[in-house]
Amino acid sequence: FEVVKSMVFVKAEADKDAPNAGLAKHGQKLQAKGQLVADVGGHAWAELTPRQIARLRRENSYEGVGVGFVLIDGSHLGLGPLLRGPLPEDEWPTKADDGASAERVPSSGAPSGRPRFFFRVLEASAVVRAGPSDVAAAVDRRSLGDVVELGEETFDGWAQLADGSGWVRRRARQRDGDALFLSPCVGSPPLALASCELSDHPGPRRFDVVLGAAPDVRAAPSEDA
Repeated sequence: FEVVKSMVFVKAEADKDAPNAGLAKHGQKLQAKGQLVADVGGHAWAELTPRQIARLRRENSYEGVGVGFVLIDGSHLGLGPLLRGPLPEDEWPTKADDGASAERVPSSGAPSGRPRFFFRVLEASAVVRAGPSDVAAAVDRRSLGDVVELGEETFDGWAQLADGSGWVRRRARQRDGDALFLSPCVGSPPLALASCELSDHPGPRRFDVVLGAAPDVRAAPSEDA
């Protein structure tokens, strides 16, 4: 959703008389849960996701206890529409810490000429870890529907966030087949993997050179390196 009034209050409950828990300003985009909440008068409220609440808290715009609700239309109170949305997917931000000026998923490559890889979270929660391992420290979290930009990927299914801030599990080998936790966004290319076969253990893998001449080892994954 996008805030269309100069300011809206985040309430502790879906009730106009509930205590204020925070606020959001005009143009700010808010991530809400998929199911709207109706108050006793039948008016729809957007329930903010934990990630959105954490974002507001970092901006010193939230002082609640972990839940937040925003009224979508305040016409019955003489306020008019408060939020625009739900927004179409091409208006969803890809970064959690930005609102009105959030980056959209581009359909072209980066200025450097290298492709950019955008994926959407398929699970209710995706833990961002300090390293590509389930035992690495958790440093952040992404929610269902969030868009992340990825860089490199390990052979056992971990992908590094493009800004280098951590790693997320993209795929995993399970007893009944490979599980998928992140899916490529529309218009974004899939990660170019060295091997399509998912490894069941971390670490490097060996490859056979099949060309007659030995391939060049470059300083970076680029023909120009």
